[in-house]
Amino acid sequence: MWKPANFETLSTIVAGNFHPINGTSGPDIAYSILSVLAPALLWAGMASVAFLGLKGRNSFSLAGWGFLSVWAAVAIVSYASFPRLPEGFMARYVVVGLVPISLLLGGALARVSELIRPKMAIPAMVFLLSLHASHNFDSTRHLRNTLGQVIVAYDLGREYVGAQISDSDVLVIGFDYGYHRRTDDTNRYYRETLNIESTDRPGSFHVLIRTDQNTDTIEHQSTIEQIQKSVSFPKTDRPTKVEIRPLQTFSGLTDTLYDKHIYRNRQAFAGILYKVTYGPKKS
Repeated sequence: MWKPANFETLSTIVAGNFHPINGTSGPDIAYSILSVLAPALLWAGMASVAFLGLKGRNSFSLAGWGFLSVWAAVAIVSYASFPRLPEGFMARYVVVGLVPISLLLGGALARVSELIRPKMAIPAMVFLLSLHASHNFDSTRHLRNTLGQVIVAYDLGREYVGAQISDSDVLVIGFDYGYHRRTDDTNRYYRETLNIESTDRPGSFHVLIRTDQNTDTIEHQSTIEQIQKSVSFPKTDRPTKVEIRPLQTFSGLTDTLYDKHIYRNRQAFAGILYKVTYGPKKS
């Protein structure tokens, strides 16, 4: 839901996990403007701006600088009012602000090259872009191998649940991010935890849980233990029988050229759908 812009989200969009030398600190996923640009383009751009400042006001006489600056500021502040996402997913907000910022950065670098050595402009830019691309290759690949797989697995799981299951409680575990595609069905969805109020009569619900393992040899013990920790049953004098049965697995891998010939690994994120039945244990 929309809310007024806040400093926490704003600071994450601008400088979240930024490192001045390595580009990113912590997880190797650039999810802020500074971490995406660092180190090559960021420091080259700042050096260019400093150089133009020393050269005088006329050095900044490039058409559109004012418009691009306002565009960048409005985009960043506007997205600071959007719902905060887990860190890896904040990259989708950053892309909007990077469009005008990239144009500003390119304009500054081009202006400096005109004032110093115009013939060196193209080789210098090729060098900077190559350095930037090589530095961000691992981050981009890691983002594709994680975020992409999670979205695919979640979409397939939600589509199946909406089409095959109706009027059921559905607990979603492990897909803890702000991407919640709306589906028109009669199910009731819960996140991470579920409290069962009564076990006096037999009942059932479903669980869609995220896992990271070899999709050819799915092991269910760890996910079942996680379900047991996430579901609370009431304490009663009568023992309760609980059965957890896997129904379907939704792999995050696709038939694309990347997954088949570049990723080439069966270890991937997947969603597993379970049906949990419970009731009083017969004596």
